[in-house]
Amino acid sequence: MSEARMPQSWTEFRASLRRLRAMAGDPTFRSLAESSERSAGNPSAPMRPFSHSTAQNYMDNRNTPVGTQWDPVRSVLICLLRHAREGELPVEPPLDDLVWWERGWQSLVDGSAPRGRSPRRPDAPVPAEPFGAWDRTPPDGSLLGVPWAESGFGPTGELEHLGKLFVIIGLAEEVGAPQLACTSAELLERRARAELGPNHPTSLAARYAVALFARHVRAPAAALHLTGKVLDDCVRALGEEHPLTRRAGLLRAELTWRCGWLQDARAEYARLIRTDTARHGPRDRIVLSARRGGAMVARARGDWFSARDMLADLVPDFRAVFGTDDAATLETEGAYALAVGDTGEIRSARESLVELVERATRGMRPDHPTVLGLRRSLAALTWAAGDQAEAVRLAEAVAADGARALGAEHPGTLESLHLLAVLCTDTEPEQARRLFLDVAEAREHNLGRDHPDTLGARHGLALVLNWLEGPAPALRLLDEVLERQRRVLGSDHPSTLGTRHNRCLMIHELGDVEAAAAALERVHEDRERVLGAEHPSTLATLHRLALSSWQSEGPEAARARLEDVLVRQERAFERDHPTALETWHALAMVVRALEGPSAALPILARVLDRQRATLGSDHRATLRTLHNLAVVTDESPDPRASLPLYEEVLRRQQGLLGAGHPDTLRTALNLALATAGAHGLAAARTRFGEVLELHRIHLGASDPGTLHAQRVFVERYGSESA
Repeated sequence: MSEARMPQSWTEFRASLRRLRAMAGDPTFRSLAESSERSAGNPSAPMRPFSHSTAQNYMDNRNTPVGTQWDPVRSVLICLLRHAREGELPVEPPLDDLVWWERGWQSLVDGSAPRGRSPRRPDAPVPAEPFGAWDRTPPDGSLLGVPWAESGFGPTGELEHLGKLFVIIGLAEEVGAPQLACTSAELLERRARAELGPNHPTSLAARYAVALFARHVRAPAAALHLTGKVLDDCVRALGEEHPLTRRAGLLRAELTWRCGWLQDARAEYARLIRTDTARHGPRDRIVLSARRGGAMVARARGDWFSARDMLADLVPDFRAVFGTDDAATLETEGAYALAVGDTGEIRSARESLVELVERATRGMRPDHPTVLGLRRSLAALTWAAGDQAEAVRLAEAVAADGARALGAEHPGTLESLHLLAVLCTDTEPEQARRLFLDVAEAREHNLGRDHPDTLGARHGLALVLNWLEGPAPALRLLDEVLERQRRVLGSDHPSTLGTRHNRCLMIHELGDVEAAAAALERVHEDRERVLGAEHPSTLATLHRLALSSWQSEGPEAARARLEDVLVRQERAFERDHPTALETWHALAMVVRALEGPSAALPILARVLDRQRATLGSDHRATLRTLHNLAVVTDESPDPRASLPLYEEVLRRQQGLLGAGHPDTLRTALNLALATAGAHGLAAARTRFGEVLELHRIHLGASDPGTLHAQRVFVERYGSESA
């Protein structure tokens, strides 16, 4: 390679890196990584820290891209040049020139993407991990929909002072103060034990109440431990057939589920259903609750069709036993509607919930906790059906009604605000950030910093930060959440696995592609082991691995993997399910790389049409597809047709995200490039200048996006002045 010659392939680029390392005295990859860590906080020499595996992977002998962003590559080069300088070792030009390296890297990036496009390729759609918990946790409240005060476990009439404590527990539950209920139950247990003995039904009922409310204010494993001890003592003192013993068994099954041990929970519910049905019949109230719990575990396991069928069988039994307007019946019908939506029949599910809410409000107040829960589900399904504005309106109304009737810090009110934050994440991220902060603060105050609900809100906040500020600050928060989840829930809990998945995506965005792919492989293995091979979360990780294989193994391998994901997805839900549309989008971009834009355009057009119908035109996934449709159209025989597509994306992003958001700026730059291609450089000069100035104002002069925009401007107009 001559001194002035740029690398002509990624193999040559990697060989040049190895040559530079040899000139620098062959420093170990670990020493380079440690050097980057030491310099990360130095304002005079800003550098993005990298891992030793990143540096090693950059120098492997293969013809694949070196990173997806320039900053990590630049950091490796700076550390190599510094090592040579400190050892007084000569480095031959042009290997000592960072500008030469950046131009070579950018030319190779531009050779595999449309000319002038950002190194953060638009053809790598990121599969969205579900933010909210409304479809992953059982509804709060007492078992069977019966308030604690009506459970029938009160003390005898002559012990009036203990009876008053039972009333306090019920009132605390009613106003949404589980910590007060738990504390009152602990006081009741101490007094009942002293006056009646540890094995008296009142003492055991008090211990059951402690466990019941501990599920809201302590880690699930701690509540499960309490429940197991209560259950053992109830069996010994009261017998297996006593109602309190049976309720304790039901609570143990639920808490096993909340701990994320889905296989064990399924077995617990199956045992309860089998033994209690034989003794009490299929329509016994505790048997019905166990059947509903089994259906919800099936839903959590991703077995959506089984969950739907189980709940469909339960609805007539609940109506017959509890009555059509009872809270337990309404909640079961709401769970059935959500299960129908899971299978892809979103509009049908929403229509059922509309009718259910109307029926519930005829017999209950609109702010009754059961009605509020149904209204939350309706808002979630409205969002899934594509009516973003109506979903937000519904969520805002249910949050306001809950705050007025139950209080601003009632668990149901906070769940409504959490849902509202989820719905706003894609279109109003600043509002979502404020909401997640408020919910996290309230839950931390009421439940503790380590409670799963608190961690769920902070997880949502991390995802919004990634959207607003980029992966670096988001990853710091997500790492804190993950550490606490591992300690409180365990590494295999579905919530922990979801956090690990999202962490891989953030590492990928930071440029450490190889480390992200290796971590994602481990997440996939664990999800497949814990949840099953065709669980939607397992398939989401497999989708992302397919995209990673594009860089490591080439587009043919990525195409084969994505087609495999589609086959599995279409067994789990219908073809136009939003998750399947994301996979079709990714497949279209692989087809573009293999067969050209003409082959990809009809796939993208169909995905866009279905996303507009199911998600709405302003949804982030829809805008990503519209943007990429513009990119591919720009490469087609009729590039001028891309201009109105870019203009629509830009208009919507400016309204939703603001003019300074990185995604908005990327679209603005691509529109300037398309304008130059269609009408000439002179016609696009003003637009280019405006885009460059916006980059400098909103991102800063040293941001990689700004430097890329400046480089594009200089290449076309020969001056750095806009």
